Amino acid sequence: MQWVDEEASRLGCREVHLDSATYRHDAHRRYLSSGYVIPAFHFGKSLTSSDSSS
Repeated sequence: MQWVDEEASRLGCREVHLDSATYRHDAHRRYLSSGYVIPAFHFGKSLTSSDSSS
């Protein structure tokens, strides 16, 4: 995580954003302990059905 922050800073980025699956609890703990925060939830919805034949 330190490398990500340093590389982003080197490239002139002002922020780093991460997306992580809800079940990745160990990753979430690492992000939080590295100073990242959860400012929002990202919601998605599939508009196609895998069991539909059309």
